[in-house]
Amino acid sequence: MHRGDHQSFKNLKPSRYPKQRIVRSLPHWPFGLMVVMSFLVRYLSVALHEAGHWAILMFYGRGPVMGFSGLIQRWGTPPPQLDGWVRITYYGDEGWLRLASLPDNRMQWVLFLAAGLMMTIILAWAGCFVFYRSSSPTLRAAGLILALVNGLGIILFPLNYFLSSGDTAFIAYYLQVSETLVAVPYEILRGESLLIALIGVATWREKIRWTGSALLGYSLTILV
Repeated sequence: MHRGDHQSFKNLKPSRYPKQRIVRSLPHWPFGLMVVMSFLVRYLSVALHEAGHWAILMFYGRGPVMGFSGLIQRWGTPPPQLDGWVRITYYGDEGWLRLASLPDNRMQWVLFLAAGLMMTIILAWAGCFVFYRSSSPTLRAAGLILALVNGLGIILFPLNYFLSSGDTAFIAYYLQVSETLVAVPYEILRGESLLIALIGVATWREKIRWTGSALLGYSLTILV
């Protein structure tokens, strides 16, 4: 190598290539089908969220009873017969759970409540993984819906925070900390999955279409 060659290497600058985001192609489903699929996937997600709670209660031998999509519980109005129900109080509110017995220490309560939240986060990120990694457009669409319907729960955060309701509020209650310390990290984790999933959708029109259908399906599970 000559001296001039060394000088020329010093003047070289790394090539600048335009950064390209990963875009995944999706099937062009009718909007109604997208709403129905979002409704079904959201309903399944709720059932799996509740199954997380159920699994911890079973592990501790609390004898939980699952309904169609969640643990059987009543708030405000006691059940007609109290056999098989246990009473719970929360900031003056009264509820009844269909259990043999309640968790008997703070750690059991926190694990029981956190299991459902962890299941939601796992589902949201699993949806992202399938959306980006699957070679099948149909599976990519299913993954996107899974990520969206589990990530869109972030829109209820202000309402839940204002009403002090939901699993994060209960966890904060049993940990005796501010709900913000529990809710914000959780919402960031699932909110990121929503954002990352939408980045992979090609156009703004498609983003709005898929998000809108997921939001409608999500809303229907609340109303039904």
